[in-house]
Amino acid sequence: EFILQALEKRGEFGDATGIQQAEGAVKGIQFQAIFMYVIREMEDAVIDCANTNALENDDASVHAWDEAVAFYVGSLVGPTGTGSGALGFSVAEKRSLEYGTHRNGLSSVNAEVMSLFSSGVALVRSKQCTKLRPVMDKIIDQMTIPLLQGLLRYAYKGSLSGK
Repeated sequence: EFILQALEKRGEFGDATGIQQAEGAVKGIQFQAIFMYVIREMEDAVIDCANTNALENDDASVHAWDEAVAFYVGSLVGPTGTGSGALGFSVAEKRSLEYGTHRNGLSSVNAEVMSLFSSGVALVRSKQCTKLRPVMDKIIDQMTIPLLQGLLRYAYKGSLSGK
């Protein structure tokens, strides 16, 4: 509903400028829709893993886990992680530079998230399905950090401007 309100200039966006509408729609897609879709794909992987024949190697759970990674990273980041994406991976990179959590060329959040994604796919492939949900929960915790950093940053900036 948030995204639709931004696009249709209604509700909270009734008096918004065109730039505010666009920002609202983009941020809603980035931080609400895509964030939740990454979680949905991980949930799907957990369910598929538990319901799939243990002898299958390239099953739906692997595909769902890979989709979660794809929607977290996005297509614009590139193979080195230095592109100009707009999804979770890029947001974590941006916030890490602002909060001083960028180490060895990568945000601490992304280093942890990508390590957890790798662990998760190994668990799926080896059918250790009961160990997958805790990995998923840790990924969600990490994905939340840049959102909270952004919230704090823009709350502070807004307090300075009196808005």
